[in-house]
Amino acid sequence: MVVQALRNDTRPVGLPFLISAAITILIGGVFPQLVSALTCPFCSAEGKTLTQELNEMDVVVIARLEVPAPPAPKENEFAAEVPKAKFRVQTVVKGGDMVDEGDLIEAFYFGDPTKGKLFQIRAMELAGALQWSSPTSLNQRSAAFVLKLPKVPRSGPDRLAFFQEYLEDADALLARDAYDEFAIAPYSDVAALKDRMNHDRIVGWLADSKVSPSRRRLYFTLLGICGTETDVPMLEAMIRSDSREQRSALDALLACYLTLKGETGIPVVEELYLGNPKSEYQDVYASIMAMRFHLQDVSLLPKQRVVQALRLVLDNPQQADLVIKDLADYKDWSCVERLVQLFMDAGKNKTPWMRVPVIVYLRRCPLPEAKQHLARLEKADPEAAKRATLAAPSPLTVSTDTPSKS
Repeated sequence: MVVQALRNDTRPVGLPFLISAAITILIGGVFPQLVSALTCPFCSAEGKTLTQELNEMDVVVIARLEVPAPPAPKENEFAAEVPKAKFRVQTVVKGGDMVDEGDLIEAFYFGDPTKGKLFQIRAMELAGALQWSSPTSLNQRSAAFVLKLPKVPRSGPDRLAFFQEYLEDADALLARDAYDEFAIAPYSDVAALKDRMNHDRIVGWLADSKVSPSRRRLYFTLLGICGTETDVPMLEAMIRSDSREQRSALDALLACYLTLKGETGIPVVEELYLGNPKSEYQDVYASIMAMRFHLQDVSLLPKQRVVQALRLVLDNPQQADLVIKDLADYKDWSCVERLVQLFMDAGKNKTPWMRVPVIVYLRRCPLPEAKQHLARLEKADPEAAKRATLAAPSPLTVSTDTPSKS
């Protein structure tokens, strides 16, 4: 229903647009830019990190399975209490004042009943008693990893230096935790790790078809930090590839390419995606996300040149709404007449969703002609005017920066 609140869109709606629409409703579409500035710009954590879980719990132990859970009684089994397995505490990671090594604890566990298996088990104190969570299976190596976590620096590049050694680790638990740590880290901390990044290893991961798109986004981000011009041909080959697999994580791929290639790489993105009427929606959206990254202060690209590239999307009525807010944020008021025409052609183009962002743009535009057009368009579609009020960004979050002229 979020989508319908913004537009009566008849084109296929994918997850990127659903996210974008919801964010627009909630806080005017500003959140993606804020996230890009604060954390890894293209990464999303897969779950809570082991450290976050450790910090949330009162007790964390490493224990061995001693007595598997007995089978539930056959008679009246639905009313019977579910039996628990018993574990012997081997090491207390947190909460040494509440549990001791050697203690026997009980927790729900219905997996491999092999005695002696290692587990991490967490607990919270509720009503004066410890409530133990479901155990997480460990091996000797992952158990050693868990024991190291309290000693890792709490933040900064030194923390990331520890976790980068476990990226793409053979142990899925460690690999996921390392990725999540990078995903939630401030981008400034990631960038500060530059001199300690293993460039060749990152390139190898990007060449591995088994690496998931989410991980590829991180590795493109890292390559954008530690890479050089020698990486540009490889990246451009990926960008121009007909293989969707090669172009997976396209948003991060394009951002990395532009970081290393510089302003001279923008025409490639314009040719293939932003200015290409045959480009698929998801590719255009990915290109816009890459451009938004380069509208942040972390980029050395001229902001006006980036905005100029985004302006090409207005030539495609089906996708033009994706960039209207960006043009307003960076005070590109050269598009008033084009946007008014897109509004008027919405019926012919079957793009009714276009009208809301056009009205928002005109409301923010300081030019007299924008105000004149606005009165006419709001009268022509009062419902769109109402929805535009809901979708408009808060005055406290609207960018006041002008495009860089450098």
